[in-house]
Amino acid sequence: MQNKCSILECPNIAKVGGLCKKCYDNQRKNLRNERRRNIVAAKKITHTCIVNSCYAKALPNIQICAKHRTTRAKSTKEYRQKNPARVKTMRQRSRHKFHYHEPYENKILRLNNQNNKCANLACQTTDPGARGWQTDHNHKTGHIRGELCGPCNRILGHAQDDPAILQGLIDYLNQTQ
Repeated sequence: MQNKCSILECPNIAKVGGLCKKCYDNQRKNLRNERRRNIVAAKKITHTCIVNSCYAKALPNIQICAKHRTTRAKSTKEYRQKNPARVKTMRQRSRHKFHYHEPYENKILRLNNQNNKCANLACQTTDPGARGWQTDHNHKTGHIRGELCGPCNRILGHAQDDPAILQGLIDYLNQTQ
């Protein structure tokens, strides 16, 4: 004896999973449409502002509403104006960590080991220049060599860290004196 389709009011004979072909196809189609609706709904999710008791719609990728964004920008600007030295130090620490993948304290230790002088033995200045001490590193390996003053770091950069170029310049200077 053949089983009937498990969907009520369907007189057809069941074939797949207790359903007739027509009901099975309808069920799959409905499931597919529901998944599509869920995907579209997920893309349209709107976030609310992260500030307590504010239920305004947040700006994309910021998680804060327009009203609180201007308030936060004002307070940030005021903080930067009141604490310029602290902000500068925080920025230096952040940039050093980002570029050299080491804590800023390592830079301070290197400077102390160099007696707060340029790592170039011929220079030995205690004035780092307008941009502060520059971390010298090998661009191929990433190995940090020391802390240089601005002019010495630029000389190395222009010479592309090539000792032959630097030796050529030394020879040139010796010949022209």
